[in-house]
Amino acid sequence: VHRPRPSDIDPRMGTIPDGLEYGHFTNGDGASIRYAKAMPPADKLVAGQPTGVVVLVTGFRESIERYYERIREHQERGQAVYTMDWRGQGGSQRYKPSLPQRAGSQGYEHDVADLHQFIAKVAKIDERHPGVRKTLHAHSMGGNIGLRYLHDHPGRFDNAVITSPMLGINTGKVPKWLARTIAKAMSVFDKHAYMPTEGDWSEQNPMQELKGTLNERMIRQGLQDVFYRDMPPLRLGGATAGWFLEACRSIAILRDPDYLKNIKTPIMMVAGRLDDIVEPQAIRRAAKHLPNVTFHEYPRSAHSPWMESDTTRRKLWQHVNDFQAGYQRPGPKTLLSRGTPPTTQPPK
Repeated sequence: VHRPRPSDIDPRMGTIPDGLEYGHFTNGDGASIRYAKAMPPADKLVAGQPTGVVVLVTGFRESIERYYERIREHQERGQAVYTMDWRGQGGSQRYKPSLPQRAGSQGYEHDVADLHQFIAKVAKIDERHPGVRKTLHAHSMGGNIGLRYLHDHPGRFDNAVITSPMLGINTGKVPKWLARTIAKAMSVFDKHAYMPTEGDWSEQNPMQELKGTLNERMIRQGLQDVFYRDMPPLRLGGATAGWFLEACRSIAILRDPDYLKNIKTPIMMVAGRLDDIVEPQAIRRAAKHLPNVTFHEYPRSAHSPWMESDTTRRKLWQHVNDFQAGYQRPGPKTLLSRGTPPTTQPPK
């Protein structure tokens, strides 16, 4: 039986990328938000500028550390990377300091505002990188918030890559209406109370015991737990009543076809058919209403396509490369939907 430590893991996954710098800013609610930035090596710059700018938007319970491998890969492609921890998780200020593992939410509108403050006033990606292609990379809960950001701030990004957006939560054998009813009743007394079967992260049950030879998929899937074990301040428990209700409210907003039709940014969207955390069918349904989308469903992928095998990740990177091939220049862009190759229309 072997549970990996960072020293056991490929350094690309478990150690800080070269040039990664952490910082904090104070959001509009007065909370401290942790962020990080990483520039590409000097020999990857073109005319003194990166080849692209990437804003990485993380999912529920994730922290910047889980994205070390991704940050390195973007750097190797000559891209500058900016990322942040959402309020209440990672290295950002928690909602209930006395119970730091309890997830919270003031409404995803606050997270959209935090993301905009980070992009426009902290990272200042437009000022620092004029004329450079800018891509929003988002996952799961971050995909939900990212879609709302693209709706509220059109034109900020040239395109977006979104994996497993949280557009429907898998509540298992419990009907969704019942889960919401339970959450509403619980939140009357304590919105920070855990939903049934949820609780604090514990080293007793962070992941399956890993027996035999570790492969890259097993390591990636359990990477957040490795950092949780060795960096206690990062730890976050499961869904609370308040978090669940706000997640459902934001999902309801994104279920409106007219809302989705107003998101004009070209988007590459990926769903894993084996996803048991969010609902692939909800992602497929949303993709039909997004005007500029290319959609891929990976039959052998679970919730986190970027944390799958090297083979899956190579396919994912190729899809990203193909998608972005038509978005090298600024100007109005239209993408043919349903996985067809991207095309660029000339400005009118």
